Amino acid sequence: MSEEQTRILRAYDPEKMFEMLENASDSLAKKVYTEFLLDKNEKILLSKLISEHLLNGNISSVAKAEHAARCSKEYLTHIKGLAVAKEALCRAKAKYENLRGLAEARRTQESSARFIRDKA
Repeated sequence: MSEEQTRILRAYDPEKMFEMLENASDSLAKKVYTEFLLDKNEKILLSKLISEHLLNGNISSVAKAEHAARCSKEYLTHIKGLAVAKEALCRAKAKYENLRGLAEARRTQESSARFIRDKA
Protein backbone atom coordinates (compact mmCIF):
# COMPACT_ATOMS: atom_id res chain seq x y z
CA MET A 1 0.00 0.00 0.00
CA SER A 2 1.35 3.43 -0.92
CA GLU A 3 1.96 6.21 1.57
CA GLU A 4 -0.90 8.22 0.04
CA GLN A 5 -3.34 5.32 0.46
CA THR A 6 -2.27 4.88 4.09
CA ARG A 7 -2.74 8.61 4.71
CA ILE A 8 -6.22 8.52 3.14
CA LEU A 9 -7.28 5.54 5.26
CA ARG A 10 -6.04 7.22 8.44
CA ALA A 11 -7.94 10.42 7.57
CA TYR A 12 -11.24 8.55 7.59
CA ASP A 13 -12.44 8.47 11.20
CA PRO A 14 -16.20 7.85 11.44
CA GLU A 15 -16.29 8.44 15.20
CA LYS A 16 -14.60 11.83 14.81
CA MET A 17 -16.97 12.79 11.98
CA PHE A 18 -19.94 11.73 14.13
CA GLU A 19 -18.66 13.82 17.04
CA MET A 20 -18.17 16.84 14.77
CA LEU A 21 -21.69 16.46 13.36
CA GLU A 22 -23.13 16.10 16.87
CA ASN A 23 -21.38 19.29 17.97
CA ALA A 24 -22.64 21.10 14.87
CA SER A 25 -26.16 19.81 15.57
CA ASP A 26 -26.04 21.09 19.15
CA SER A 27 -24.81 24.47 17.96
CA LEU A 28 -27.52 24.59 15.31
CA ALA A 29 -30.22 23.75 17.87
CA LYS A 30 -29.06 26.56 20.16
CA LYS A 31 -29.10 29.03 17.27
CA VAL A 32 -32.62 27.94 16.24
CA TYR A 33 -33.79 28.38 19.86
CA THR A 34 -32.30 31.88 20.13
CA GLU A 35 -33.68 32.99 16.77
CA PHE A 36 -37.13 31.58 17.61
CA LEU A 37 -37.29 33.43 20.94
CA LEU A 38 -36.18 36.73 19.44
CA ASP A 39 -38.62 36.35 16.56
CA LYS A 40 -41.59 35.62 18.83
CA ASN A 41 -40.64 38.36 21.29
CA GLU A 42 -40.61 40.98 18.53
CA LYS A 43 -44.42 41.23 18.50
CA ILE A 44 -44.59 41.20 22.29
CA LEU A 45 -42.05 44.01 22.54
CA LEU A 46 -43.80 46.05 19.84
CA SER A 47 -47.15 45.70 21.61
CA LYS A 48 -45.59 46.70 24.92
CA LEU A 49 -44.00 49.79 23.38
CA ILE A 50 -47.23 50.80 21.62
CA SER A 51 -49.15 50.44 24.89
CA GLU A 52 -46.59 52.55 26.72
CA HIS A 53 -46.90 55.33 24.15
CA LEU A 54 -50.71 55.23 24.31
CA LEU A 55 -50.87 55.06 28.11
CA ASN A 56 -48.39 57.90 28.61
CA GLY A 57 -50.89 60.15 26.88
CA ASN A 58 -48.49 61.83 24.48
CA ILE A 59 -49.92 59.90 21.48
CA SER A 60 -53.63 59.25 20.89
CA SER A 61 -53.51 57.29 17.62
CA VAL A 62 -52.52 53.60 17.50
CA ALA A 63 -50.81 54.16 14.15
CA LYS A 64 -48.70 57.00 15.58
CA ALA A 65 -47.92 54.94 18.67
CA GLU A 66 -46.82 52.03 16.46
CA HIS A 67 -44.60 54.35 14.44
CA ALA A 68 -43.04 55.74 17.63
CA ALA A 69 -42.57 52.21 18.99
CA ARG A 70 -40.81 51.03 15.82
CA CYS A 71 -38.46 54.02 16.05
CA SER A 72 -37.59 53.44 19.69
CA LYS A 73 -34.08 52.45 20.74
CA GLU A 74 -35.40 49.38 22.55
CA TYR A 75 -37.13 48.06 19.41
CA LEU A 76 -34.13 48.81 17.17
CA THR A 77 -31.83 47.00 19.61
CA HIS A 78 -34.14 44.01 19.50
CA ILE A 79 -34.22 43.99 15.69
CA LYS A 80 -30.41 44.17 15.55
CA GLY A 81 -30.25 41.24 17.97
CA LEU A 82 -32.67 39.31 15.79
CA ALA A 83 -30.49 40.00 12.74
CA VAL A 84 -27.41 38.72 14.58
CA ALA A 85 -29.32 35.59 15.64
CA LYS A 86 -30.49 34.95 12.07
CA GLU A 87 -26.91 35.36 10.80
CA ALA A 88 -25.64 32.89 13.42
CA LEU A 89 -28.43 30.47 12.49
CA CYS A 90 -27.51 30.70 8.81
CA ARG A 91 -23.84 30.04 9.62
CA ALA A 92 -24.70 27.09 11.85
CA LYS A 93 -26.88 25.53 9.14
CA ALA A 94 -24.13 26.00 6.55
CA LYS A 95 -21.50 24.50 8.86
CA TYR A 96 -23.71 21.49 9.55
CA GLU A 97 -24.33 20.91 5.85
CA ASN A 98 -20.63 21.37 5.08
CA LEU A 99 -19.73 18.77 7.70
CA ARG A 100 -22.27 16.36 6.23
CA GLY A 101 -20.69 16.89 2.81
CA LEU A 102 -17.22 16.34 4.25
CA ALA A 103 -18.37 13.11 5.91
CA GLU A 104 -19.73 11.86 2.59
CA ALA A 105 -16.53 12.87 0.79
CA ARG A 106 -14.39 11.10 3.38
CA ARG A 107 -16.55 8.00 3.07
CA THR A 108 -16.08 8.03 -0.70
CA GLN A 109 -12.36 8.69 -0.29
CA GLU A 110 -11.99 5.75 2.08
CA SER A 111 -13.99 3.48 -0.21
CA SER A 112 -11.82 4.44 -3.18
CA ALA A 113 -8.63 3.84 -1.21
CA ARG A 114 -9.93 0.44 -0.12
CA PHE A 115 -10.77 -0.43 -3.73
CA ILE A 116 -7.27 0.57 -4.88
CA ARG A 117 -5.67 -1.36 -2.00
CA ASP A 118 -7.70 -4.49 -2.70
CA LYS A 119 -7.01 -4.24 -6.42
CA ALA A 120 -3.23 -4.10 -5.89
